Amino acid sequence: MSARQMVVFGVGGERYALPLEQVREVLAAQPLRPVPSSGRSVAGVIVWRGRIVPVLDLAACLGVHCPHDADRPAERILIVRWPHQEVGWLVESVEEVITIAQDAVQPAPRDGLGMMEPGVVQGMVPLQGRILLLLDSLALGAVLAGDSAITGARS
Repeated sequence: MSARQMVVFGVGGERYALPLEQVREVLAAQPLRPVPSSGRSVAGVIVWRGRIVPVLDLAACLGVHCPHDADRPAERILIVRWPHQEVGWLVESVEEVITIAQDAVQPAPRDGLGMMEPGVVQGMVPLQGRILLLLDSLALGAVLAGDSAITGARS
């Protein structure tokens, strides 16, 4: 039985997790520089360790109905590793790092979940009376790859 360490975070009142090895850093929310003509999922850019990094509104990317606004502000930016760059994800909270046994993971529906593309959710875990959705950042990146504001921000 194998296990993975996962970073648990909140978006739109739901809990999600991402493999720890895909997360480079957790930052406090900070002002974002808008990107003209960017897709609705691109909240802006920041300078992180001397590089310009696109920051995605993860609620918009996932089709969550609670976008970041005055009522539900983003509190953190997850810096996530993608194959050719790092990107930031606006999230409401970063809760903890947990270890999840592979046999605890249940398959995600094949047709995706709501507005999410199939493959973005790689599995689900019942945890403390709620369902934790395990995300695949590479699948999410593939879905968003056509957004020039994301791919154009490589260093």
